[in-house]
Amino acid sequence: MAMTNDETNEADELAAAEAWLDSLHPDDRALTVDDPADLRGIGAAALAIEDARAELAAAVAVARANGRSWGAIGMVLGISKQAARERFLSVPEQRDTPVSRPSSESVPDARSSSY
Repeated sequence: MAMTNDETNEADELAAAEAWLDSLHPDDRALTVDDPADLRGIGAAALAIEDARAELAAAVAVARANGRSWGAIGMVLGISKQAARERFLSVPEQRDTPVSRPSSESVPDARSSSY
């Protein structure tokens, strides 16, 4: 999955922060940070969030390609079907093989159905 400009900027900022953390010397008394492990933890957590978002988007795309409804996806996520659709509609549906569309003869006309 290609990175967006925001993701690229965040990755650049994270790399710059990592370089700064690596440049810290433990004997430097002017430093206000004794141990940069807490900051590294923040960076690691931020990367984990981004990875999880990408994994979730991919899972939603696969579910949609397998015919899962927005309602079912929303139920699993604990959100409404409309919220799921709005959040993930831009996620391209991944298909290994083309999905055949039913012919118009095999699809019942909702206007002629009685409820």
